[in-house]
Amino acid sequence: MVAVNTATTRRVVTDELALSEIGLSGPQAVYDWRRRRVTTTDSIAVELGPRDWALWVCGPPGERADAGDVTKYVTVTSDLM
Repeated sequence: MVAVNTATTRRVVTDELALSEIGLSGPQAVYDWRRRRVTTTDSIAVELGPRDWALWVCGPPGERADAGDVTKYVTVTSDLM
């Protein structure tokens, strides 16, 4: 998931997304790509300054969200290689 504040003024954007709103039930492993940390949560909260952004990766149910190469925008390994 991606959140972007496109404002060029001093407007700060705050929001929260319940993971159930996107079809995920119960706490999930979520990798915060910029902070390089995994948390188990049922919602994602964000506060973004002007021109700031955030990226999260939700792991598959029962799996870690930081499996694979965390330098990529998708952290899970692929069978295509």
